[in-house]
Amino acid sequence: MVSIIFGAEMTNLFGKFIQFLHEGIGNYALTVVVFTLIFKAVTSPLDFWQKHLMRKNKKAMKVMEPKLAQLRKEVGDNQQLYMQRQQLIYKEHGYSMLGACLPMIVTLVVFGVVFSGFTAMVKYQNETVFEDLKTEYYAVYNPIEKEKENKFIKDRFPEWNLESSDTARKEKINEIATTDRQAVDALKTEIAAAAKPGAETAVRAAYAKKRDGLPWVQNIFMPDAPWSKVVPDYGLFSGENGGFLGMGRINAKVAGLNEAEYNKIMGPIMREYGNKPNGFLILPIICLLLNLLMMKLNPQQNQQPNMNMNMMNPMGGDPEASAKQAQMSSKVSMFMMPAMMFVFALFYSGAFTLYLVVSSSFSIAFNFIYNKVYAKKDKQEEIVAANTTYVRKSELEAMRKKKEQEEKEKAEREQEAKAKKILEKTESKFKDIDKL
Repeated sequence: MVSIIFGAEMTNLFGKFIQFLHEGIGNYALTVVVFTLIFKAVTSPLDFWQKHLMRKNKKAMKVMEPKLAQLRKEVGDNQQLYMQRQQLIYKEHGYSMLGACLPMIVTLVVFGVVFSGFTAMVKYQNETVFEDLKTEYYAVYNPIEKEKENKFIKDRFPEWNLESSDTARKEKINEIATTDRQAVDALKTEIAAAAKPGAETAVRAAYAKKRDGLPWVQNIFMPDAPWSKVVPDYGLFSGENGGFLGMGRINAKVAGLNEAEYNKIMGPIMREYGNKPNGFLILPIICLLLNLLMMKLNPQQNQQPNMNMNMMNPMGGDPEASAKQAQMSSKVSMFMMPAMMFVFALFYSGAFTLYLVVSSSFSIAFNFIYNKVYAKKDKQEEIVAANTTYVRKSELEAMRKKKEQEEKEKAEREQEAKAKKILEKTESKFKDIDKL
């Protein structure tokens, strides 16, 4: 385990962790599922933060939208003034421009990091399989070769030491070839006839034990597609050619590797699986459907373009044309991510596609729960706001009536005081008349 985690063969952090999990689990499909669940659980606070920012922006935009529309009417064609006041409105309501684009940025960064990890893991696994099969091949081939070459030399040089090194033996064979090429060629043919069948049988048996897949995927390190080979050819393995637009190339690095050597070792299993499809597009189709469903469960993403109409068309213009342009932009952006994931699922390893499927399933469950919880919370907030508004209106109405009553009572008191003064003046005049 230590050699796998810290060895020079694997330098990618995510690749190391996947290999570490595989040491304990033993099955790559299950390893990918466990890795994905762990990774999604660890990054779930980041998902929650993204959802929180999007929800906050959505609520802010709902409040700002009429203000932005009114501002557009007020400033006319003065775009600089519009932008200045627009920023003040954003600041007033806590709208974050970073929050509007952050989810897409974070998604792409995480995708790139994990993709690099799986690419390193697939590369490492293919290199390891080749090296192990090479060991199995020569474990059968070399003893037979050694025995026959020693016999060949001994027949010509009785003093030949059968315990001589491989290097000395090869040098002796080359020496004989300078004078008797035909005999050496015949020896090589004899060795191949005797050793190759057993070596190829050993390779097939070893690969059958090492092959990791799913019920419908022969090799999880190749794409789940009917046009994909179960065993990569030399071009795909080395990265020299193959793959649609270069996608899916393994780019393996094996010291001293050449096409002849690769075909000699991998030839038996390439012939055995040559006509078999590696998969039937089941994982890519599931991946596409899950990403489309995830898009539907993300109302903030669907509503964002319409809510930002004032940002997209700040100086007015034809509202209908702007609306159509916004809808078209919305559709393109909404379907871009599912389409991109589908392309990766088609041309990259089944292991990475399985990660995409499990990751999307986790995200759908997370979004569903989040939307349910916060839809209920938003409804409660709306009820509280409505009740608060009603109470406030009732309080204002009570204050208005109280003020009217106080003004009425004041007016009545003033009338009474005025009438009292008139009466006093009248009585005073009558008293003056009586005195006369």
